[in-house]
Amino acid sequence: MNEKKFLQQMYGKLENQLEQEVKLADDSIEISEGDKVIFKIDSKGGIFYAAGKQYSNIVNKLHGKIENDVRNTKEFLKVMDNSPELTAVDLNAP
Repeated sequence: MNEKKFLQQMYGKLENQLEQEVKLADDSIEISEGDKVIFKIDSKGGIFYAAGKQYSNIVNKLHGKIENDVRNTKEFLKVMDNSPELTAVDLNAP
């Protein structure tokens, strides 16, 4: 799986769906509430989150969604990596 593609795909999904601030770095995505990073997704799909009690409602609300998005994006990119390249013949419709 291309790690840069993974981060770009995840960033695009999360940026449009979350109320929290989403930042794309070279090797991770950070999701913040105020000045506190509450989730971090690394380039391999690992998910890390804040354990602070004051963020537990936000973390609980978002965890399943983020986990699902990570899994779906990894599966999509795996399929794309294993797909044959399109050729001009593939693009000719009858």
